[in-house]
Amino acid sequence: MATSIAPRAAESCPPDLIRFVAAEATRDAERVVVFLDALDLVPAGGRLDLPERVFLDLGAALRLVAWEHAGITLHTDAGLPPARAALHAIIAGAAAWPRTEYRPIPGLARAASRLAAEAFAWTGRRDLNADILLEDPDDDAFVEALAHFLWTHRATATPDRGTAP
Repeated sequence: MATSIAPRAAESCPPDLIRFVAAEATRDAERVVVFLDALDLVPAGGRLDLPERVFLDLGAALRLVAWEHAGITLHTDAGLPPARAALHAIIAGAAAWPRTEYRPIPGLARAASRLAAEAFAWTGRRDLNADILLEDPDDDAFVEALAHFLWTHRATATPDRGTAP
């Protein structure tokens, strides 16, 4: 069953936020496909008979894996479990279904999505092909990171031809 944003809620959201959430959901889905394929868990028909919540949670947990791999821990700081613990809970919950109701980490997918929307630049992927974590670093750390970024990408810069020297 597909879900969507209520029309009035979507109208009040900035377009960049809507595009960001949609792109992140697509990335989550792609991670799930790669993960299940790597574990050889996709049956010949290509359909796993599991609640949709399993796939949403698995996508969220794999997003946490990506964050942790990049050294980002905002999810654990916000009270969510580490990625490995989330994956274990999801797999155990999926394995026990349908004998028991699937609910290993209530709200995981929503919480991960909300954290991403609050903590990352919505246009980072589009503009820089990178996840840009928005933080409030101290001035010295910011200047150092900015200088490193500019130096690293100096070859890709194009001069502004509209200004006089």
